[in-house]
Amino acid sequence: MTDVFINYRTGDGEKTATLIDQELSRRFGSGRIFRASKSITPGQAYPETLLTKLRQSTVLLAVIGPDWTNFRVRLGDPEDWVRKELLEASPANFRSFPYWTAGRPTGWTRTTCRRNWPGSPTSSPSRSAHTTPRRG
Repeated sequence: MTDVFINYRTGDGEKTATLIDQELSRRFGSGRIFRASKSITPGQAYPETLLTKLRQSTVLLAVIGPDWTNFRVRLGDPEDWVRKELLEASPANFRSFPYWTAGRPTGWTRTTCRRNWPGSPTSSPSRSAHTTPRRG
């Protein structure tokens, strides 16, 4: 069973996701950490494997890189995989944690993160798509 699912956007945060994966794997074992580019082998059905592993996880760690603002509109796209993963891991289902590679924005708390998480009860699709975490 996978314990930690690492969510990140290719082109923004994958280096940090790799380092987090390496350290968590060292401490807890590689089989307990899921990172798509490492954990899905050639020939496996990508969407099915990814969603199955996500649903088996107890924690989602969302790596938010320094170029998050350049990708924020994509969070409003129903076909965006980062969005799909975040919605599947809604706060009601299991623990989800944002990890800002450039530091948490000033004034953001865990409650602020939950309100701005795609699919949260207080978040509209347009609000989720335009959330702009910045270094604070």
